[in-house]
Amino acid sequence: MKQLAIIGKLNSKWMAPYFDQTYDIWGCNVHKDMEYIKRFDLWFDIHVNPSAHLLHTIPKDKLVLREQIPFDYYKHVLGGEYMNNSMNIMLMYAWQQEYTHIVMYGCNLNSEVEHREQQKEAFNAVRMFLRGAGVIVYTIEPDLFIKYERYTK
Repeated sequence: MKQLAIIGKLNSKWMAPYFDQTYDIWGCNVHKDMEYIKRFDLWFDIHVNPSAHLLHTIPKDKLVLREQIPFDYYKHVLGGEYMNNSMNIMLMYAWQQEYTHIVMYGCNLNSEVEHREQQKEAFNAVRMFLRGAGVIVYTIEPDLFIKYERYTK
């Protein structure tokens, strides 16, 4: 079993299993707390230039930037454009690396902004793809997964 913890910006990122060596830790994006996260195996940023403030603190061999992401491959595998948020990119990258259990901390897509709803729908589509591929994705954020009502008629 290959385990991964993905950490985002929200405060629940501090609940990640930093001291459990059975988990790899991946962080993402530039944010105010990133310099305090002492253990991570990879750091993703698809938004900024590698010379951006604070990214210089990430060792080059642990930094994954936009140009390193195989977007066309993911589009082909998923049958559509689902790479509209950092979490999906990290999930698909984890699938390529054969992780079987992924737990997300500090990650959320809740917002009244329309593109966040689209990102949440894409996230759930990728999560279902991964489930079909034998990868289990968990989250400690209560509203990251879309909840569908059961058909009762």
